[in-house]
Amino acid sequence: FSNILSFLPKIYVVSKRLICKNWYVILTSTFTKKILNILNEPCHICYSKYFAGNFNGIAKINDKLYCYNYYDKYIDIINKKGKLIDKYEVDECIDYITGYGKIMVYHKNNEITISDSNGKRNIKCHNYKILDMATDGKHIYILSVNEITKYDINGEHIKKWTINNFFGDEIIVNKDEIYVSGSCNECIHVYSNDGELIRKIYHYESLLYFDISGNYIYAICVDSNMIKIFTKEGKMIYCVKHNHENLDKVFVIDDIMCIVKNNNVEIYKIIFY
Repeated sequence: FSNILSFLPKIYVVSKRLICKNWYVILTSTFTKKILNILNEPCHICYSKYFAGNFNGIAKINDKLYCYNYYDKYIDIINKKGKLIDKYEVDECIDYITGYGKIMVYHKNNEITISDSNGKRNIKCHNYKILDMATDGKHIYILSVNEITKYDINGEHIKKWTINNFFGDEIIVNKDEIYVSGSCNECIHVYSNDGELIRKIYHYESLLYFDISGNYIYAICVDSNMIKIFTKEGKMIYCVKHNHENLDKVFVIDDIMCIVKNNNVEIYKIIFY
């Protein structure tokens, strides 16, 4: 924006401050960054606020936060500003949830339920412990100890692949790529949706939580107390110390980073170039 102002006469910048301010709002808006692909490299984060929650599980679905309790029939749907905007009715005793569009997937009692406009379908999980789940609206990926299992959206098994010598505990689907992070592995494994290992993104941390937004991976590291931002190819572009303890998750929605700890969500503003 400052480069644009440098081409204007100083008298215009001073006398037309409102116009310049409006241009700043337009050029730095989320819409402009997505459409024109400018001002889109994160360069800093700053604390905004926090809100207290009453949940023992939380997930990001459709760029909203879904907060749930094990014995509660309702999921609270919260926007990136921390405001309750809706509720979603589910069964009690849910361990994990994920979703995409109008599809909701949740796990309870060794059974996965897929719920959408066509009704509910169940997947039995007899022989493995589920650590995390993800869906892109076309397939469901179940992360368990040393393996990933792929189903279609109707619950039909497609394939399973092993992740040898890699204990994964978090899985994210992003544009036909599967990102898996695990304790003591010092890297994120990136797979094709057919199970081929494409690359490894080294972060050199024993434990972290991560999320993906746009072309970037946002990670909060537990042992080193660092927040790191990577490109999806693995280049680290930002790193800063944090003082958080008892971390649970991190989610990024547009220009907002939500750090979850002790049933509270701290909200940070992401500043872009």
